[in-house]
Amino acid sequence: MLDIIEVFYIDGDSVACDGGGGVLGHPRVYLAINGAGRATCPYCGRVFVRDPQRAGQSETMSHAMAAERTPPESTQY
Repeated sequence: MLDIIEVFYIDGDSVACDGGGGVLGHPRVYLAINGAGRATCPYCGRVFVRDPQRAGQSETMSHAMAAERTPPESTQY
């Protein structure tokens, strides 16, 4: 397991992930954002967090930090 993962902030209810890197990525998968406002790619481990104020931004962090990352209360369902 990698020590560092990417966290992407989005403003929608679903997201597509292909791992980035063109041919070095993985098959494109479509993920639904769960009730907690998050989705994790089963291939590459990227975490997607619904946060309209930060949509389009990304950052790298440890798995422990990513597990604590939650969207603002106003965006949770």
